[in-house]
Amino acid sequence: MHRMTLAEAHSYLAGQDRRARQSWEQTRVLGGLVHKVLTGEEWSIEFPWDEPDDIDVTTPEDLERMRTMARHMEEVFNAKR
Repeated sequence: MHRMTLAEAHSYLAGQDRRARQSWEQTRVLGGLVHKVLTGEEWSIEFPWDEPDDIDVTTPEDLERMRTMARHMEEVFNAKR
């Protein structure tokens, strides 16, 4: 992992996050189902990804600004090698 570029590391970590998220979503569904059967009440557990992101990338300007910032950070990290 120490030889990865910043973009490769980001993709790897995003994949790990997706796999972990799928597992937790299954846990949420099964837990809610068992709780509903046993008590008859609704049950909900919230995870950090349930809250909306603070970053608005709906406009092309916002997306381009984020790309520029990402390129700058990659240059910074690559310069430290």
